[in-house]
Amino acid sequence: MHYELEQQQDYIEQLESESNTKIETFADGRYTDELRECCISLLSLGIGRNKIDPAIRTVLRLAGKTVERLPAPSTINNMIVEAGVISKLHLGEVLPTTAYNTLHTDGTTKFGEKYGSYQVSTTEASYSLALCEMKAGSAADTLEVLDQVITDIDNICDGLDDASSCSHQGKHIITTIKNTMSDRHSAEKKFNSLLEDYREQILSEVKIGWNHLSDEEKSGVVHLNSFFCGMHLMVGMAECANQALIEAEKAILGPDVRAGATKIAPSYCSAKEAGTIRLIRTVCNAVQKHGSQRAGVYPIFTQYLRTKGVDYLPLATFRGNRFNIVFHDAAGVFFLRDHLASFFEEYGAENSLLKAVAADLAEPVYLAGCKALGLINKLLTGPLWRVLESKMSILDMNEVYTCMRDQFKVWSEDASSFLEGQTALFDDTTIKHGEILDDLLMENSNNAIVQELLQVLFKSFYILCERLLVDHLPGGVHDKPSE
Repeated sequence: MHYELEQQQDYIEQLESESNTKIETFADGRYTDELRECCISLLSLGIGRNKIDPAIRTVLRLAGKTVERLPAPSTINNMIVEAGVISKLHLGEVLPTTAYNTLHTDGTTKFGEKYGSYQVSTTEASYSLALCEMKAGSAADTLEVLDQVITDIDNICDGLDDASSCSHQGKHIITTIKNTMSDRHSAEKKFNSLLEDYREQILSEVKIGWNHLSDEEKSGVVHLNSFFCGMHLMVGMAECANQALIEAEKAILGPDVRAGATKIAPSYCSAKEAGTIRLIRTVCNAVQKHGSQRAGVYPIFTQYLRTKGVDYLPLATFRGNRFNIVFHDAAGVFFLRDHLASFFEEYGAENSLLKAVAADLAEPVYLAGCKALGLINKLLTGPLWRVLESKMSILDMNEVYTCMRDQFKVWSEDASSFLEGQTALFDDTTIKHGEILDDLLMENSNNAIVQELLQVLFKSFYILCERLLVDHLPGGVHDKPSE
């Protein structure tokens, strides 16, 4: 009898131990909400659906826990669909309660496929409406996809048990939009016009008392404020820099002179790319981690840098990056110029990519271009990016843009103060100091060429600002918002 009691006690203790280590993931015929949230979080961190099961079990072993049942990849696919539905319910619940919101739209092409993104910003947060494929990148296609997104939100919200309290929630989101922000592309300008017509149609359907408003009042409600996305200013500056450097290099070197890589590696050269930009691109392709797998020397070069006391590579991958990459990597190339040159002297340039890099490194005009672009990164575009990512209002940027435009005019005539770091557009808190900036500010034998290039670049930037920032400059539609 005593032995049987001991057996029963051991069995109870075993059950208690198992209950303390085993995590329940399935109940009442469905996976728990906690597990669903865990799977979606892991997916958002880049873990593939086929790796969710082993990832969860591995982490649980670390915590001394076990789990019996986890969803198959096909079930996780269903969870992704559920997450999309939940996100649309959330949008339909939150956004209609806000006002004076801003719609951000943008498009891109990947592997021949067109994609569009839609985001709504309130005074408190930003919400992603959609990232989806498009037939093309036209204004009509952009509006068609937006209409489908809004219709989906309407259908999902109307399918709730309490549908009467959230009818037409998607359309109500459109009524809260008062501003748009884009890159001022011609398609975006056309989209803004179509969006106003679309809003007018929806307002007539859902806004109480719409038909009692005068035509002037309706026009005021329908009108959208169109703002320029400051991040795209840096894209424009990079494009301007390339064109300005092409002309400046021809003026300095001579229009018919074949310099640098154009003499020994023409396959890496293009008439549409400045020699300076080519040098930055090919250096990244040769020594950056995500550069050429066939012709690159990333492992050897980074090991070489460590022997020289440099324990990091100040280069970002050139491909796949858009904002500020030319200016950022120009600073890195200029900082590494002596190490790159000595590396090629010691190890040689065994393929056409390395030969192109070595040849362009030997051209002082291209190194001067790297210094000019690197200074612009450290003292202008880098700080501008940080200001744009701060909580500063788009209307408060008017003063920044005006000051920038005016200073470009000054520097286009004399860039010596910029070259020496004596004048800057932004306060010291937005400028990242360190050995790269110190190196850029040191005087060298090419400073006269650097100043000449800077003045050419700032002249092109001034013209760019006059065109892209016209609405935010004095006399523009957003110059005096209180009026």
